[in-house]
Amino acid sequence: MTLEPIDRRGLLARAAVGLGALTVPGALGACGGGIDTRREEQQAAPVRRELAKSLVVSTWPFYIDIDEKTDERPTLEAFQERFDVRVRWIEDINSNDEFFAKIRDPLTQGQDIGRDIIVPTEYMAARMHELGWLVPLDRPSIPNAAGLDPLLADSAWDPGRRYSLPWQSFITAIGYNRAAVGRELSGITDMLTDSRLRNRITVSSSQEDTLGLIMLDNGDDPAEVTDASFDRAVAVLERALDTGQVRRAAGNDYAAALAQGDVVASVAYSGDVFQLALDNPDLEFLIPDSGAILGTDVMCIPRGGDVYTASVFMNYYYEAAVQAELEAYLTLISPVTGTRAAMRRRRPRLADNPYMFPDEATRAKLHGYDERALNDQDYRSRMQAVLGV
Repeated sequence: MTLEPIDRRGLLARAAVGLGALTVPGALGACGGGIDTRREEQQAAPVRRELAKSLVVSTWPFYIDIDEKTDERPTLEAFQERFDVRVRWIEDINSNDEFFAKIRDPLTQGQDIGRDIIVPTEYMAARMHELGWLVPLDRPSIPNAAGLDPLLADSAWDPGRRYSLPWQSFITAIGYNRAAVGRELSGITDMLTDSRLRNRITVSSSQEDTLGLIMLDNGDDPAEVTDASFDRAVAVLERALDTGQVRRAAGNDYAAALAQGDVVASVAYSGDVFQLALDNPDLEFLIPDSGAILGTDVMCIPRGGDVYTASVFMNYYYEAAVQAELEAYLTLISPVTGTRAAMRRRRPRLADNPYMFPDEATRAKLHGYDERALNDQDYRSRMQAVLGV
């Protein structure tokens, strides 16, 4: 059984393409239809425990392990061989808001979007759940969820993880080319104010990533956003955009620009920078003294997805040995507690990587972002207005 061919080099090209590959029915139509909140009806639906012939996953670029010699994805290949299920792994999430806009029309009209699993960031999953777009997992088919990191076992929107399971956690901070910048950066304010970097940097289009880092530099708490702290952060960003300091606000496609040298610094994700640095050792990832943002992307099943097959897939990826193989490539933060021990047997040096398995000193610098603020319509509108989207 084979997967659609992929190689790590192609990830950069697809990162630049972004959401062009999305093919959900009606995805390009205008948003419309009433909001469907029939969660209880979805919750009551019986689960047919029979594996489907195929499984379709929508996710972000750089989110699966790849064998550089064969261009295969080992953990996905192993899943297919074990369960005789063909996996279509589609990297069509470039930003949470863009993906939300793409799937809103069909889902509000009750249409199947042709996906069994989607992997939004936590706050966006909360929004999708509130709209009634998600169905419960088949938890009896996911016994390996017992190994979920206790820190991730609950969320404000999904107590007990009935509708979601973390796929990966990640650190958002600064990625930059030390040789091109010519010095060590100290944080996002430094990046946004050094005139020598004008038009050579990007920020994230996501509120929690860019404003969160600015809030930390401002001495504010991004986990408890107030009107005042939001105003202060937006003012800093707006000034950087108005002066031309920032080339653009990017989604996950920032990685291609950073790798190709089109920009020299960016708001970035730890795993992306570590992967890109394999080809360019001048790229560095910086967690400022003021701190960084810790985020989590979660696996969810949209309405119309095959609940049992999706749940079996989630259970497979919660095996510690599978997680270790995945993390050896992704270099992100695993949600499974046994991963570090499995990694020590596989890649001992990676088991001591503080960005993959944060020690207390690193954890002390990591902060969450206020979920309420992320779904506050006024804040969202103001952020979009500043970015011009």
